Amino acid sequence: MPAGAGIARLRQYTRRYAHLPMGRTKSDAEALGLAVLDGVGIRIPSVNIKVAGEEADYVWHDARWIVEIDSRRWHHPAEDARKTAVWEHAGWTVRRVLSDDVYDRPHRLLAAIPPHLHQ
Repeated sequence: MPAGAGIARLRQYTRRYAHLPMGRTKSDAEALGLAVLDGVGIRIPSVNIKVAGEEADYVWHDARWIVEIDSRRWHHPAEDARKTAVWEHAGWTVRRVLSDDVYDRPHRLLAAIPPHLHQ
């Protein structure tokens, strides 16, 4: 790789993804997920905001839709179930996607988002 090629590539990525709320993400999988959504024309959600008192990863307010990116390392099934129940009780639809799927099977992330959220 020629000298400076890495910096040029980084600048290209910075320009390409500057409109995404990467600063709100709390994991690489969340950041990659935003790039995946953007790449196929899905409206970009609000990221890591509170809904019904609980922080949600991706939120589409107008659709009352939440997608959680779950890491096997940091998420616990009982806590995930509790938060899902709170959101569903408040009238939200919740889908969960494993962080490994964002990397290895991004179609599973895309399948968690209904067609009406596509741009």
